Amino acid sequence: KAINHYLGLFVNINRSNINEKYRQLEDYMSSSFQSRFHSEMNDFIETVKNEDLTEYLTDTKIQPVYDGNGNVKVTILAKINGTLKGEQLEPKEEVITLGLKVILPSDLNNWGLQIQEIVRSSAESYKSISNLKQRKVEAKQ
Repeated sequence: KAINHYLGLFVNINRSNINEKYRQLEDYMSSSFQSRFHSEMNDFIETVKNEDLTEYLTDTKIQPVYDGNGNVKVTILAKINGTLKGEQLEPKEEVITLGLKVILPSDLNNWGLQIQEIVRSSAESYKSISNLKQRKVEAKQ
């Protein structure tokens, strides 16, 4: 449920709710990632507002991997629909990777999972990077 909550705040956005959703999402982030996220997302927020961009998730496949040291890497294959200036966009497949750290739950972070990193890329570029990493591993063997 925590992952779906984070995804809803991160992806299900439009020009009237993006500031509030991202502010809520920042409550779940480490302080170092909060400032990086804020500065990296400024241009995207302006685009959403100026171009009347709307995005929403329609399907996800979630794969968490626990490292045994309190960290979780979650890879999400997401289908995202949207509109731009009222025109329907082609659905797109993206891969969203969340780096999470298990922490004590608090009033602000009731899930007990702190976001350390969020990476969003097209499914196609993610596959290319994964294939390249696999080739490097095979070459070392």
